[in-house]
Amino acid sequence: AILAGIEQYLMNSEYHFFVASHQWSETRVARTMQLFAERGVEGVILVNSDIRKITLPVVRIGQTREPFDGTSIVIDNLKGIFRALEYLVSLGHRNIAFIKGHKNSIDTEDRWNAVQSAAQQLKLVIDPTLVVQLERMGIQPMAPFEEGMRCAEQLLPHKKRFTALLAFNDISAIGASNRFREADWCIPEDVSIVGFDDVIESRITYPALTTIQQPLRLMGETAAREIIAAISEGHCDQKIVFVPELIVRNSTAPPRS
Repeated sequence: AILAGIEQYLMNSEYHFFVASHQWSETRVARTMQLFAERGVEGVILVNSDIRKITLPVVRIGQTREPFDGTSIVIDNLKGIFRALEYLVSLGHRNIAFIKGHKNSIDTEDRWNAVQSAAQQLKLVIDPTLVVQLERMGIQPMAPFEEGMRCAEQLLPHKKRFTALLAFNDISAIGASNRFREADWCIPEDVSIVGFDDVIESRITYPALTTIQQPLRLMGETAAREIIAAISEGHCDQKIVFVPELIVRNSTAPPRS
């Protein structure tokens, strides 16, 4: 959705864009930036990539370690996580499991800090045995889905100790939901599940996923607009913050009495 937003905006401009994936390899990151410079690239949009040394105009999508240069486009994780947990509490859930994001991801750190802050405000106790973490499985197409299934596998022995699950993102939430259903758990009767992102898969999975919606396409369009402005008008350090919304679907319900 982010790439679609970038592409749509640039289609109406004189600029073309190239896409490169680094899979969190420092060597590949360095080589990619070198190739961009050699080919006369005028600006760079980084998605979930904390690359520090960039001489070109830059727009970053995702949390950054401050101070940052260029434009940073972020989601307000605290408000999003609070809305998710507040909603689960309103349904009657107090024992909640969590899927954390990948290690060394800045969004993981920021979102988990948001979980801890929101839990404190809502007087929720986080049980460390009910917190599992995503581990990268490479670049195969089903990797994010299978990462969520692996996390659910770790939670299976703790059935009846939690009634809801808040996942780092939608795809891991969908993977977890499938693994629970394979183990004959009913969603949402046995466990309510909430994701984060509102990717298209969250609307067509069964049951449809309750999630925190990021305006991903709009974030992509904004990044494209800002990088063109940085190229044509000059460098500008700024942070643009988007506020996510709670989207309620069929994967959540009050816990069994």
